[in-house]
Amino acid sequence: MNSRPHIAGRRRSIRAAILAPLPIVFALAAAPIAAAESVPTIFAVGAPQLATLAGTASATPVATPTAPVAPVAAKSPFALDRTSSKPRGLSPDTTATPFDYPDQPVVLSWASVTGAKTYKVEISNASTFVKPIWSGETDQVSIAPDQLLPDGEYFWRVTATDTGGTVGASSDAARVAKRWPSVISGLKTATSYGGVATNAVGIHPYFAWDALKGAKQYEVQVSAADQFANPSFSFVNWHTRFATPATKSVLSDDAYQWRVRALDAKDNPGPWSAPSAFTKVMPGTNLTNPDDGATVNTLLLSWEPVDGVSRYRVQISTSPYNWDGTPSIVYDKAEPGASLAPKSTVFTYGTRYYWRVRTELDSKHGVWSSVRSLTAQSPVTSNTTMQLEPVADVTDGLVPVVKWSPISGASVYRVDVASDRNFNTIVYSVPTTYQGATSLDPLPDNQVGAGYYWRVIWGSGGLTTPNWVVDESAVPVGSFKKQTTIVANALGDASVTEAPNLSWVSVPGISKYSVQLSQDQRFQTEVITQDTFGTSFNPNAYEGAKALADGTWFWRVRAKDNGNKDGETWSPTSTFTLQTPRPTLAEPADGLSVVDMPTFRWTPAPLACGYQVDLSQNSTFSDQTQSVKTAQTAVVPTNTQVNAVGKWYWRVRADLCDGNLSAWSTTRAFTKLNPPDFGLLPVPKLITFGTAVTIAGQLKFGTGAVVNPELTLRKREAGDPDFKPVGIVKGDGAGKYAFRITPQATGQYDLVWPATETRPGGRVEFSLRVAPKLAYTLGSTKVARKGSFKVSGTMSPARRIHVQVRTKGTDWRTITTIEPKGTRFTQRVKAAVDAGRYDVRLYSPGTDLLASAVGSKRKLFVFDKFVIAGAPKAKAAKP
Repeated sequence: MNSRPHIAGRRRSIRAAILAPLPIVFALAAAPIAAAESVPTIFAVGAPQLATLAGTASATPVATPTAPVAPVAAKSPFALDRTSSKPRGLSPDTTATPFDYPDQPVVLSWASVTGAKTYKVEISNASTFVKPIWSGETDQVSIAPDQLLPDGEYFWRVTATDTGGTVGASSDAARVAKRWPSVISGLKTATSYGGVATNAVGIHPYFAWDALKGAKQYEVQVSAADQFANPSFSFVNWHTRFATPATKSVLSDDAYQWRVRALDAKDNPGPWSAPSAFTKVMPGTNLTNPDDGATVNTLLLSWEPVDGVSRYRVQISTSPYNWDGTPSIVYDKAEPGASLAPKSTVFTYGTRYYWRVRTELDSKHGVWSSVRSLTAQSPVTSNTTMQLEPVADVTDGLVPVVKWSPISGASVYRVDVASDRNFNTIVYSVPTTYQGATSLDPLPDNQVGAGYYWRVIWGSGGLTTPNWVVDESAVPVGSFKKQTTIVANALGDASVTEAPNLSWVSVPGISKYSVQLSQDQRFQTEVITQDTFGTSFNPNAYEGAKALADGTWFWRVRAKDNGNKDGETWSPTSTFTLQTPRPTLAEPADGLSVVDMPTFRWTPAPLACGYQVDLSQNSTFSDQTQSVKTAQTAVVPTNTQVNAVGKWYWRVRADLCDGNLSAWSTTRAFTKLNPPDFGLLPVPKLITFGTAVTIAGQLKFGTGAVVNPELTLRKREAGDPDFKPVGIVKGDGAGKYAFRITPQATGQYDLVWPATETRPGGRVEFSLRVAPKLAYTLGSTKVARKGSFKVSGTMSPARRIHVQVRTKGTDWRTITTIEPKGTRFTQRVKAAVDAGRYDVRLYSPGTDLLASAVGSKRKLFVFDKFVIAGAPKAKAAKP
């Protein structure tokens, strides 16, 4: 039925109610209410006097009713009135303005449901909520999910459970959206940490990018060309904004692109950055000795060392163009250092040889050097004593070359290098036909005595059958020290807010280093040890790295020799102190007094996996502390967590992953207060249309009654998420208030005591279900089958009416419908039923505006009428 006539009728009733005389009335102009352009006048008085408010009906459908707040006579309000259990006012309910993580945590709120004890909140990808992606429970009317949602749009709903344990009807699905502005920018490729940006690298690329707020970690992919489906290198779980392949291996020469993306605390990935391109070409070396075309007495080759390279491949051939094997090539080996004194027996005096060198590192190599030639000849000498050329102390990773003067008549020499003066521990021994030699293996640092000792024994014969002609104890002895020196770029006692980049000066002849970190200055406990190529290292940027904990760290580095051994000397110890920025509290303000729990917010911490919020009534948090964990930067505590009135303290710290925690934020306090007691007297569950109902109570707060309180009466209409102001109610000096309402339709109301700067406010809800006023009579109690009987009565307001009948043991069924045009109706109803005894009733279905109306049962006898054919007519009575 069209509701327009009904609404017009209600408006006339409203006017009549307002103009009707009242027993005792004190008129008071309506006070202005925030967020309302105007508020209808309401008569406000102090008890025991009474005020009347008429005209609360609205053309807009009102909200589904709820049970009264206080007192709640029923153990399970939702069981009596299920429609009242449906939560409304869900906010947000839009995807047009997403929450921007991490500065805008997802916080959901809704209007309170009268009689509700707890609320269950569900978030789902689908409006059916078959498989929610998150759900949580609270006793507040807002919640901040404790986990992060992936970027996207979602449905969410709320379901209340009442004080009797009855689960109410779920709310309509609302919409919410979350996004993470997570595109990473500032990509830079350099040849060292913090170096100048370049798109061409020789040994190792070092990648850096701008920090992204809300990132827990980063992933980096490096790929030849743009083939990211099969990356050359992939780095995951990087708790820093730096990466380099040097912690794993060495890139082959090629053209590359790299990209990076961030992951949030729930490992939801952001988008990949735009790729950044670079080219990697390992540098070659230049030959230094001997000069091209030289004739030499000693076959000693040398070239320029290349930073970051420790091995070189040397090829010697009898042809300047053939380098593919015998018979042209006579020497093809990878050697340490930047010099070579080959001992091969294939070299002969008077033959011209060609040689070249290239860099090699971790099975990758650079380009070949230019080719030089030389001719070896036997030295002519008359020396009978040997002179050893002094060898400088070695402070790098290069293998020293030892040289001596030739001895007349000698055709073969043997060089012994030992770590003691008595040559009891010979490190290496090399036979040669030349007057120079070098170890084909790296020498470890020698920290005992003077270092290394060397001597040369001479003799006749060849390399395979030497005849030594001199006493070993009679030959001269030389010495040199071998102590690798690494100059680390010390951070001093610097305090840093993220894991720092540790770097050192490149050591010639060294390509790999071992780095150690520990919070123990003696490096005896909890030591982090990691090998890396190159001269830079970040303790959060290697495979399997865990987030570095806050505190003071000691670190040192040493070279690994060409045999990949840890035989070199540690650098001096350096220190740094890591102090990750702690969260900063945002709201609520310090010292706030609250009844309902507000949303606690703080600023995001970099590289956080989540947060821990502590709540305690002890400012030292020493006992009875409630801890709440969340992945967002907001939390709404429950009354279970803040379980007592009084002063409370709260603080936040960041979970920095892998068991690491940041320092605590500063501490703020708030005071939990009991809510104001409105003392609302019982409200009828159901009233008849046109009936006035008195709402009364006494407002108390703290230790006593509130003097002359001013309350705002509000109403929530169906489909409207918020309550709208209706008027102002003022109480007396004892906090008592009373007013009368003549509602024209079902509605949900609340009384609000506004908060001030010095105290919190409060509210109480009540609902009024309005049923139409229905009265009717039957024209007769007996009717012949297929005959008709008259139904007449009044229905206020006018609504569709079903005439229903039933026999004993059956359900009600409709035999006709009446569509009254006014409050009065009369209609003949055909008895299209079988003969028998029936109950009759009038029934008008309920809506959001009005409850259902059921008229009293009436008895009706339906009989069959028999007619006998041919029967004589009755004689007329005589006058």
